[in-house]
Amino acid sequence: MAISMVAKKERSTRSILSSEAKAKLAQMVDDAYSHGTHYVIQRFDTPRAVLIPLKDYQRLLAAEAAGVQTIKESGASYNLGTERTPKEVAALLGATLNEEE
Repeated sequence: MAISMVAKKERSTRSILSSEAKAKLAQMVDDAYSHGTHYVIQRFDTPRAVLIPLKDYQRLLAAEAAGVQTIKESGASYNLGTERTPKEVAALLGATLNEEE
């Protein structure tokens, strides 16, 4: 039996200030494309945006679309039941509803 081992590519994530990102944008784009690096861009030490490879973005969009489709399909087949008033619910439970509350 042959065992095949595939090395998983380690992806790095780097934080960078927006002022530095502005100066290094072309280098960051090349790095994201070539090495799969993710960049978290900060402004005033607060994360504001990310730069990720296009293939990762496309994968996120596809996953989001699949999730939305699953929700739509399950929602169409899922019956939430009959809407009932508080008085009807109390009657079903064999209780009385205090109208003053």
